[in-house]
Amino acid sequence: MTDPECNLHARRFNADVGSGPVTLSVITPVYNAQSTIARTLRSLDVIAEDRRNGVEVLVVDDGSTDQSTEIITHWLNDRSFVNSRLLRKDNGGSASARNTGLRTARGRWILFLDADDELSADPLPHLKRHDSATALCFSASMCRHGKHVRHRRPPRIDPGDPMNTWTAGNPLLPSTVVLRRNAIRSEEHTSELQSHLNL
Repeated sequence: MTDPECNLHARRFNADVGSGPVTLSVITPVYNAQSTIARTLRSLDVIAEDRRNGVEVLVVDDGSTDQSTEIITHWLNDRSFVNSRLLRKDNGGSASARNTGLRTARGRWILFLDADDELSADPLPHLKRHDSATALCFSASMCRHGKHVRHRRPPRIDPGDPMNTWTAGNPLLPSTVVLRRNAIRSEEHTSELQSHLNL
């Protein structure tokens, strides 16, 4: 059996890589997403330009065989995110791609933005306001063919037993959760949480 991580290639964009601290790492796993990835990456433009030095964009191509890589490369070359990288690896599934991005990420916070989802608001002001939090959960608007279908709010999490909420019937979409990077590996129930978020 081949290790899907053994053939990892990285390409850094924008030679003037920011040397300052990275607040947020956006990790997007991609597999044959040529029909949606441009829209997903364009949605990152909601992040204010004056805050982009603190944002790292990591796109993990999980062995795509379509035009995804070319679309990603064009977008990364054309944007003002100084901390951006395309990581290419053999196909291993979305959890493997997320973990590849996570191992590379430098941000204090992690957002897993799926290749068919869009960011509708700049998360950085929320991260600043809730600096002591371990995770922030956001609402999601479900759309089909450009039309709003329904709105999904995050669940109320009981501070006394948060894992009961996190793991009850998969109440969270990966693209609606921002996690503190050091907490992903250090929480008592990390493996259980990672399995429910497909990390």
